[in-house]
Amino acid sequence: MKTVERVIVVLTQCYTIDEIKAVVSDVAKQYGVERVVLFGSYARGEAEPGSDIDLRIDRGRIEDYFELAGLRLELEEKLNAKVDLLTTGSLSDSFLQRIRGEEVLLYEQ
Repeated sequence: MKTVERVIVVLTQCYTIDEIKAVVSDVAKQYGVERVVLFGSYARGEAEPGSDIDLRIDRGRIEDYFELAGLRLELEEKLNAKVDLLTTGSLSDSFLQRIRGEEVLLYEQ
């Protein structure tokens, strides 16, 4: 039996929003995502080395969990950082209200 190990590399630098936007736009377009917004420490300008990248998406053509997982993995590989990927439909109204003020639009079809 093979043992599979996943190596997580900790980001040692911070990206600019434009750098994140360039990567996210290309990948989102390939997956048919309708909209991607950045929130959290990167959106607030408080990111530090090792910060994860928080994204909220409107799924568009993504139809199942496997496509969503593929999107997250591809983003993590290209950004070399942990990506928290949340779909708008999975979030409570109170959480959405809390993050709306800090969101930065990265991609929209």
